[in-house]
Amino acid sequence: MSGDGEIKRRGLWWWLRAGLTLVVVVVAGLAIDAFVHLDLASSWTALIALLVSAGGFAAVLVYQYIDVGAIGPLPNMYGPLRYPEKTLSVWAEGSPRPSTGRPA
Repeated sequence: MSGDGEIKRRGLWWWLRAGLTLVVVVVAGLAIDAFVHLDLASSWTALIALLVSAGGFAAVLVYQYIDVGAIGPLPNMYGPLRYPEKTLSVWAEGSPRPSTGRPA
């Protein structure tokens, strides 16, 4: 039954190659999308993007350090613990310059 193992191994490599190809295509598409958006962005668009990013950054920091409680339909999102996803979120929200294409 060594043939079954060979077929499974070939199938694994095919899926890995297909996944890698998909990742490369998605990255290329996102790079083209970013270039087009940066090329078409006006100064008002950059300002709006900056304000939206600043609002998200402020929300992450407020819910990190202050127990605000539930606000209307929003649940209590207070989380004093730090973990990699929250750190990545703070970095992403706090660095809008690459997404707006304008120097700070």
